[in-house]
Amino acid sequence: MKNNDQEIRELEPQAVFNHFADILAIPHPSCHEEKIATYLLSFAKEHGFSARCDEAGNVIMTVPASQGHEHSPRVILQAHMDMVPVAATGVTHDFEKDPIDAYVDDGWIKARGTTLGADDGLGESMILALIGDPANLHGPLTAVFTVEEEVTMKGSLNLSHDDLQGEYLINLDSEEDGTLCVSCAGSCDVNFTYPVDRIVTQDTSCFDIALRHCTGGHSGSDIHKGHANAAIVLCRILAALEEQFEIFIDFIRAGQVRNAVPQEAFVRVRIPNESSEDFKKAFEELSDKTSRLYANTDPDAVFAIEQMHDVKGDTEVLSLVDSEILLRFISTIPNGVFRLWSEDMSIPETSSNLGLIRTKDDTIEIGCMPRSLKESGLDEIITTLSCAGEMAGCEVNCDHRHPCWSSPSDNALISTLQKAYKEICSKQFKVMAIHAGLECAQFAQKAPHLQLVSLGSTLLAPHSPDERALICGVGELYDTLRLALSNI
Repeated sequence: MKNNDQEIRELEPQAVFNHFADILAIPHPSCHEEKIATYLLSFAKEHGFSARCDEAGNVIMTVPASQGHEHSPRVILQAHMDMVPVAATGVTHDFEKDPIDAYVDDGWIKARGTTLGADDGLGESMILALIGDPANLHGPLTAVFTVEEEVTMKGSLNLSHDDLQGEYLINLDSEEDGTLCVSCAGSCDVNFTYPVDRIVTQDTSCFDIALRHCTGGHSGSDIHKGHANAAIVLCRILAALEEQFEIFIDFIRAGQVRNAVPQEAFVRVRIPNESSEDFKKAFEELSDKTSRLYANTDPDAVFAIEQMHDVKGDTEVLSLVDSEILLRFISTIPNGVFRLWSEDMSIPETSSNLGLIRTKDDTIEIGCMPRSLKESGLDEIITTLSCAGEMAGCEVNCDHRHPCWSSPSDNALISTLQKAYKEICSKQFKVMAIHAGLECAQFAQKAPHLQLVSLGSTLLAPHSPDERALICGVGELYDTLRLALSNI
């Protein structure tokens, strides 16, 4: 019987999937890419490529041209090293130490209980396979592997202009077979800090309340699918119950990363003893109605309420006023799609995602990620979020702003890729925009001369434990890129 690793390595093209199996075994969450960098540098040494790790942690390889292609334009192949570390409810996984437990299932590669990291492990693997086979013909190449794409864009922001010397750049971080991406959304981190006063309640009952197993998903590519944001849904129920009950919040927690729709949320509350049973009954009735509302998008979602009898009665909790303001703010915070893209109404133009809530001793911290395909749209949603936070009494901080990107759809690189794809697959790439962020935006600012595109094979539910990679499109993309590089 084949083990999971062997099963993945035997997939075609083996050159790609061998590298992907290696990457799955190497822990590489955002901000901890050192082990992947070591792997890449060892690969370069093995193949005789000049390679280095820059101050930001990026790995840059220089690959000489094949014989007879020395005068071809230089092409930069680029992917990011980090992955989003999200585990399913109840799954214990140390992303800094543990390998990804991946397996093949009916034409897909999946992971047990965690994100897969095909975003962007498959992009890295594609590049290594292309440059590692001497039978592949190409002009001079630069392979660039960046860090922290999923959190700060540190790698692309700090990449030297000298490492972007070339005519063409192909980013391998898109997530749909048969598409060429020429535009992406800009984004920003918007952080709310709500100061709280804590009091000691008397004669109250403690309840742990949870919403688990929501579908979640990527805050860009999945934001239009109507999946429940666990944090907002749970707080809306509690906000509705405030009209009947005094609710004191002890703590609230939701989400694992800001660029994913939260799959779960947890709140501990205290309720006056005399109304505790009525509160529990009312919560169960309202959560049942809410489950029916999200039955199609989040069929596995589960609400739970449990009275905690072993919690000290003198625990400090948020005041009634702070609890009320916080629940109402989270319930009404701008979230989801705000406007569709006028050029393709199937794609969001502007959106926002509430991704994180954490409770500290004297503050509640909330993290959102707005996105837009237009800088003006991003300005608008940032202003809307900031005003909402300030009206609720939050300190608002906006950082890590990343620009939008748009590339002419008729450039020479696109033409070459289209011809290659037509020869391999007998059809044309669909030229499109995506509502996610790509490092192409930073590269376009640093090196305006570059002709840029982004490609990738199909991934579903990235940034969630349901992430899965479609196997069949990987070979088509590999063959297309081999042919295109030989003709540039």
